Amino acid sequence: MNKNLKILRKLSIFPLKSCSRSLVVLGVFCLFFNFAKAQSIPSGPENFQVQTDWIDQSPNPLTVSHIYRSFGGPDEDADIGMGKGWVHSWSGRLKLPTEYRSGHPSSISILLPDASSVLFLKEPGEQSPWHAATGPDLLLGSVGGSWKYYRASDDSWWNFDSQGWLTNVTLRNGWYYNILQNDGKVLSVTNSFGRQVGFGYRADGKLNSVALPDGNTVSYDYDAKGNLSSVKVNGFQTRTYSYESSVSPGLLTAIGDSQGNQVLGFVYNSDGSLKHTSRAGVSGVYSVSYSGAASIGTAGMLVAPGADDPNWYKASVTTTAPDGNGATRHYQGSAAGVRLVGQSKATFWAKFKEELNADLLPAYIEDFKGNRTSYQWNANRQLITKVVAASNRTEAQSTQIDWHDTLALPTLITETGRTTKLSYGGGGGLVGAALTDNASNTTYSSAWSYNAQGLPGGYTDAAGQTLFGYDTRGNLNKVTNALGHVHQFAHDGAGRILTAMAPSGLERSYSYNPRGQLTRVSVGGQQTTLTYLPNDRLGTITFANGHAITYQYDDARRINRWSDNRGNSGQYVLDQWDNRTSELIKDSAAQTALQMQRSINGINRISSETIGGNQSTALTYDANGDLATASNGLGQTTTLDVDGLRRLTKITDPLNASATLSYNALDAVTAAQDFKGVTTTYTRDALGNAKAEATPDAGTSPLPMTPWA
Repeated sequence: MNKNLKILRKLSIFPLKSCSRSLVVLGVFCLFFNFAKAQSIPSGPENFQVQTDWIDQSPNPLTVSHIYRSFGGPDEDADIGMGKGWVHSWSGRLKLPTEYRSGHPSSISILLPDASSVLFLKEPGEQSPWHAATGPDLLLGSVGGSWKYYRASDDSWWNFDSQGWLTNVTLRNGWYYNILQNDGKVLSVTNSFGRQVGFGYRADGKLNSVALPDGNTVSYDYDAKGNLSSVKVNGFQTRTYSYESSVSPGLLTAIGDSQGNQVLGFVYNSDGSLKHTSRAGVSGVYSVSYSGAASIGTAGMLVAPGADDPNWYKASVTTTAPDGNGATRHYQGSAAGVRLVGQSKATFWAKFKEELNADLLPAYIEDFKGNRTSYQWNANRQLITKVVAASNRTEAQSTQIDWHDTLALPTLITETGRTTKLSYGGGGGLVGAALTDNASNTTYSSAWSYNAQGLPGGYTDAAGQTLFGYDTRGNLNKVTNALGHVHQFAHDGAGRILTAMAPSGLERSYSYNPRGQLTRVSVGGQQTTLTYLPNDRLGTITFANGHAITYQYDDARRINRWSDNRGNSGQYVLDQWDNRTSELIKDSAAQTALQMQRSINGINRISSETIGGNQSTALTYDANGDLATASNGLGQTTTLDVDGLRRLTKITDPLNASATLSYNALDAVTAAQDFKGVTTTYTRDALGNAKAEATPDAGTSPLPMTPWA
């Protein structure tokens, strides 16, 4: 393995969010990623994968996932029982200093179950407090004792034992998770409703199984080298993993589906950073390259304390698709971490650049057309206090936010034309909301109450009161609306709805397989059934009237064909970004009912669409990726204009006649002029409801509204 990567892994506090100057000097950058899904298209130097094993739909959920990081965590030597690079969603770790001396500065890193991390620093002196490297988070404790971490973003508390292992999480509303563990091996997790997941281990310490509240079991298998090789639910395989890297035997090189067929592949550079990924069914690879800190000298050198240069915390990441179409993202920050500050094109979103203030928080974001959104902050709490959208345009739109004194919750939102006051109970639950229309001085109020479990017990607004009931596990089992109509529900051990009874007596029932997939829906005795293929994808859906549709998939597990029992069928061709570039639908007589071809441009938008053989439409877009023109096969072009808030303001037809839309500061349409120049105006309240409309021929007409409109 490359020496620099070894140094990186030892120095790394956490190679995503918090990063030190030396890590940037070593040429591996600490980037923010979206953790919500598996990384099939690379966005940075680390291979980061999240796979969900079981979803808990009850309150205070106990969802189980497993997470892979090719760079490892902040404490690579910590063994939670899943093999190199892997953790599960209930393993939390506070990495203590390897050597602590009261007269010297020190640092502590915290890895949370969602794979996010926090870095704390301590100045010399036994009594010196721990300070978050960025943000208002708190850390209480001392070496040799237990620790408490406060996460300011959601007002939660995280407790760690003297060895740095997570033992408890308490949420803002008082709900908690108690985590029983033995030297880092989690044995059970129990929530505030008494529901529990249990963890079992093999004789060699590897995690063997997780017992779920619904009676099902997730099991884990390993290869001869101790690497995680497969995951099963009740004996049904869901994922497989392979490790065949020439760089390092422990690097993940392939993910397979429930049948063992490879879905994703990974190749690494000599230093262990991700080079490219591949997807089954897609020709070519998705490559990723990095640049930054170019003038810092020999790679791997450590910089003397006190010397600091903003260029050390800049990086660029370029992702290139199999067709050669690439996009570059730019990152900037400090020793506390870096953030996305710009990109080369609007492939992913319309942020061209982001300017940071002295606190390394966004001062403004500029899109590809020069429209700016400006921000003001409470820097100590890192909370936005004012946002001005299109701040450099005449249609600028301002929102001011006041915050709770101690909780990260807004209490007053002030916009042009309306104010919204919010109040909270002791657990942070919303108990009151009052929206005031400044023009009419009318206030619309609503209120919430809560039961002893911290769940909403009732909601009251102008329409009346709605009451909620729950079972002992916190699942909603009864709703009584303002008219006295009662809806009733029953749930299984995973919080999924089993039955739903309407006030009319009509009952809906639902069934699921061990993997949690819906298999049957019955409405008044009329049944719809769903079956699944070995690769976990929907195979056939059969409706109560007998109509059945069967689906087929390509190697990337994307629908590419379907057929029904009436002789109709469809087939699709998909590109590297999963866009349908070709569609062919045939009827029961095998005659073409719809044929469509599409071309995709460099920012992943449709550039042309042809229906049948000759009905073509060409589309162009502005720099932000918003539709600008549409031209038909005769060359007739319709043009669309948007304002600095990206609202549609004008449509010009092929004859150069225009229709326009005007808006108020709350984004409600106040005037619409048609292609003949006739204007209809609308009087709006602060909720956006049209109270009256006026036209040249009919005059002004009030529009009826209900109290709860």
